[in-house]
Amino acid sequence: MILLRLLPNSLVRIHAPYCFKIMMNTPRFLSLSLISILCSAAWAEEPASLTGKENATLPTIVVTGSRAARNPNEMAASIEVIDRNEIVDEKARVDLTENLNGIPGIQGLNRHNYAQDLQVSSRGFGARSTFGIRSLKLIMDGIPASMADGQGQSSTFNLDQIERIEVLQGPLASIYGNQSGGVIQAFTRDGKGAPTAEVSGEHGSWNTSKEDYALSGSERGISYLIDDSHFHTDGYRPNSAARRDQQLAKFSFSPIEGSKLTFEANNYQQFAKDPLGLTQSLYLSNPLGALNTKSGTTGYTDLATALGSRKSILHNQYGINYEQKLPDGSRIEATLYDGNRHVVQFLSSVSSSGVVDYARTFFGEDVRWIKEFNLDAGSKLTLTVGVDNDQYSDDRRSYRNMSTTSTTTLCGVQVCGIYGSTTPTRLETDVVKSTDPYVQTEFATGNWIFTGGLRYTHMMFNVNNVIASSGTPATASGSVNFIHTTPVFSALYKINPKTNVYISAADGYEAPTMAEMFYSRTSTSAVTEKFNFGLKASQSHYFEVGMKSYLNDSTLLKFDAFSTYMDNEVVIDLAVNGQTAYKNAQTQRHGLEWSLDSALTESVNGRMAINVMKAYFVSGSSISSTGASSSIGGATLPGVATKSFFGELNWEAFKGFSIGSEFIARGRLFVEDTNTKMPAPGYAVTNLKAVWHQELSGWKFKEFVRYDNIGDRSYAGSVIVNEGNSRFFETGAPRSYMVGLTGSYQF
Repeated sequence: MILLRLLPNSLVRIHAPYCFKIMMNTPRFLSLSLISILCSAAWAEEPASLTGKENATLPTIVVTGSRAARNPNEMAASIEVIDRNEIVDEKARVDLTENLNGIPGIQGLNRHNYAQDLQVSSRGFGARSTFGIRSLKLIMDGIPASMADGQGQSSTFNLDQIERIEVLQGPLASIYGNQSGGVIQAFTRDGKGAPTAEVSGEHGSWNTSKEDYALSGSERGISYLIDDSHFHTDGYRPNSAARRDQQLAKFSFSPIEGSKLTFEANNYQQFAKDPLGLTQSLYLSNPLGALNTKSGTTGYTDLATALGSRKSILHNQYGINYEQKLPDGSRIEATLYDGNRHVVQFLSSVSSSGVVDYARTFFGEDVRWIKEFNLDAGSKLTLTVGVDNDQYSDDRRSYRNMSTTSTTTLCGVQVCGIYGSTTPTRLETDVVKSTDPYVQTEFATGNWIFTGGLRYTHMMFNVNNVIASSGTPATASGSVNFIHTTPVFSALYKINPKTNVYISAADGYEAPTMAEMFYSRTSTSAVTEKFNFGLKASQSHYFEVGMKSYLNDSTLLKFDAFSTYMDNEVVIDLAVNGQTAYKNAQTQRHGLEWSLDSALTESVNGRMAINVMKAYFVSGSSISSTGASSSIGGATLPGVATKSFFGELNWEAFKGFSIGSEFIARGRLFVEDTNTKMPAPGYAVTNLKAVWHQELSGWKFKEFVRYDNIGDRSYAGSVIVNEGNSRFFETGAPRSYMVGLTGSYQF
């Protein structure tokens, strides 16, 4: 709809289909990319400069990728910015995926299973994760939300007080080191002006509620922000209730001229039940029901409730960030952080490792020096030199998930969902260290901008096993090191004041996380708690070409084409009862992405995002439950949608009142390596939203309402790849509503 409004009829009826037909039938990647750019550029008119008139739909400054303030349209990378209005208006501010659907290449699957967190992937990176976020670097106010091994949790992001979110995809993300298939970086707002108190409340389907209380301002040069939020839901499936409590405190000031010192503390607590995945038959017959394993006199009508599958988290994190401008015009930025995390998880298993209990301490620092050199003929060189150092240590224990060691009647006589005894079946200390020096340069001359970077990564994993549930402590202990040098290069050319084209390349690196090495596959259908030291790190050869062009003064078109060749990619081997073993395989990904942002009129704006991708195994094998081995070369990577579409249209009916709609469509998801079992079908859902702002004598009010999945479409929100019991499907949310009220007063 938006495209039809923007382009002349002749282009829509002739040129657009013709270009699309050529692109989809061009065999070579480079030719395909160049044709796409030429077709897209052909649609452009003669608008204002990319660096001139500010576009209402896009911020003008980012720091992700460049590490210095830059116009995102002059960066040789796919980068998107989500500003505060987009984050807080018409949204519940509970999950990061609320803000990611409109970014092509980003696949945000919200299973509404808070015990397992979101599934977020970038161009296939991270799609394998059965819990948490991997293969993507998560950063909040300069402090990593991803641990030293790459495992991250987006739930610790405080969405209530975020000023903006920057999302970087493509080869340039590799400069952030290990597990950087993409970067999601969030920035908390600073307190400004007179003291302001804010209170918000929300209520929605399934007894979902959220309350947030905030105090912010700036007094005598000290900026402050204090926030306290609480979330609760009963969930729409049995055993899916959750609650979260989150606190944030941020203070910043300038101790000396040209400096800024920021202190930040975060506390996050969560308790969430796990409804578990569904088999194909259960998903088709009762997608909102429990995992019913009843067969005659054995099994359970609700296995998740019987086994008490759940997860609790206590997370504390503290950080200091210091920025100082030096007399020569350069500046130093330093970030120090420290924290602890305690997780207790009851899995859907009564085995010796049915309960996972670990206490983590983590810390690190990032120090960098940035200098801009003004050269002859208007050229400029920016040099960044820095080092990241991250470390964590886990005291990890496992217990049996039942009251006795007998499994003859399972949870009939025995009681499940409790610690089997006070003596752990597995006791170990896990340590991960990562040290990464890096250098990055940017050279701008005439119509060209060149970027280059080099990062050296040295990672050390060490396991000291005192009690081993599989094997002896001596054979279960050990260490492994991963070392890699990552080169990055990109070039951007300004064709004219309104159109830029670019190319970039990198050799990325992805070591397995500690969690990916915890388990080993021991048979055709069994996983044991034995450390997998043989798992290799993967290397990616990443290429991208793209274009950014204004079609008119208020319409921005972006296009990207990419290819990624993965050696030894870490993929799921087998997942059984919450325990997952991994293996290495050769894979490839090739994709095209388009996005269109436009202010159609003074009161109407819209966005459209399209993604088409082919992701497949080049080589590898899969072992069936009967022990038969089959080649998976050519099979589509499970958990990766090969196509997706997002459309959004907003109308400001009168000052302060807006209504809008969202349309989300996603292709099917294969659930296992061979692609022979039923995939999660593709789906499309439509959401409606409205928001109303009012101001009166120092008071500000906002009311919003959302009505999601208005057609009550039944679909799989996500899948559990290669689940050993064939419990692949996690049902997406049915029709639901959310209403909210926010009031603030500036004293």
